[in-house]
Amino acid sequence: MKIAVHGGEIVGFNIAMPNLAAGFRRADGRLFPLGFLKIIRAGRRTRQLDTLVGGVRSDFRGKGVDAMIGCATMAAAIEAGFEFVDSHHELEYNQKVRGEMEKLGGRVYKVYRIYRKAL
Repeated sequence: MKIAVHGGEIVGFNIAMPNLAAGFRRADGRLFPLGFLKIIRAGRRTRQLDTLVGGVRSDFRGKGVDAMIGCATMAAAIEAGFEFVDSHHELEYNQKVRGEMEKLGGRVYKVYRIYRKAL
């Protein structure tokens, strides 16, 4: 987790964790009796970091706080030995976040959409 602070107040954050998908597959979805060990081991062996959620306070948007948090996250990921970073659940029409990721060399390979239907 990375946090940006200005004047003693939190203005932005980013939460990321190692990808645990291989561990959940090996554990066959069961935590007990030994499934949790397979999940922990997968977290130590994975080369992929998954960013889960992040945000910047509205009055600090467009001032580089997001770039600062992103650089700190990437530096920590490289130091920890991660080779890939996957950013989850960015809406298809969130042009600001998608544009930022694509500027850094990212590519869209998943699409996250919300469908609405009146009942």
